[in-house]
Amino acid sequence: QRTFDILQKEKLGKYVYALRDPRDGKIFYVGQGINDRVFEHFNEADNCINSSMPFKQMSSKIIRILDIWNNNEDVEWIILAHNIPTDNNVADLIESAIFAGSRFSSFIFIPNSFSSIIEKNKII
Repeated sequence: QRTFDILQKEKLGKYVYALRDPRDGKIFYVGQGINDRVFEHFNEADNCINSSMPFKQMSSKIIRILDIWNNNEDVEWIILAHNIPTDNNVADLIESAIFAGSRFSSFIFIPNSFSSIIEKNKII
């Protein structure tokens, strides 16, 4: 299990993060969370390996993480913003700005539930 220590969690507060493929340097996922949220994706991938879950049942994000690991690489994770106020939608705004910016770059994103909402509402 991957975790931040208590001091790191206190310093981070609410944060926006990205997962990047070290093979091509492209960001493939952006999310937000508190505590160990960024690591939950890796723990989920570990659980898929341990349970022998069929690929058909895995998300494209988890498949990408496993593919990176199978190539003897580690997924790079980046904290893009931290100590974000939790009493408003600042994290949502940061996340949506990253998604919007991705339309004009070579980033590849695997949509999460937030990006689906953005696209449905034509914000981008």
